[in-house]
Amino acid sequence: MPQAGSASGGIAPHEIQAPLGCVDTVVTKSLAPTGPSMAGGGQLAFRDDIAPGHGAKGQTIHTLYVPPGYDTVADSGDHVRVCLLQIPQKTGSCDPLTDVRGREFLVFDRSKPQGENAGVFFNGEHLCGGA
Repeated sequence: MPQAGSASGGIAPHEIQAPLGCVDTVVTKSLAPTGPSMAGGGQLAFRDDIAPGHGAKGQTIHTLYVPPGYDTVADSGDHVRVCLLQIPQKTGSCDPLTDVRGREFLVFDRSKPQGENAGVFFNGEHLCGGA
């Protein structure tokens, strides 16, 4: 099961970098989780591809999954910086070249107070190779 987490503030958006790249974009949808089960998770959607060149088979990634119990960290219309932190390793059940799920992202919201403006999320309810 993917786990989201929070990151503390104190860093300017332009200082946030990641070896796999970052994208400045706008949140188009922010849905908070609605229940305690994985199916009750929320969603963050973005105007732009948040992992250009790192999708599976040319797929673009525009949404992230917000697990139950976590805050979306951004509202619709907020300007954010999204960084791709990790791509899953290839295993017997996971081929990240064909399965786009399980990529890990940092979302940094420029409009929220420090300490409430960042979180780590995955781009699916299930990881690469999962159900």
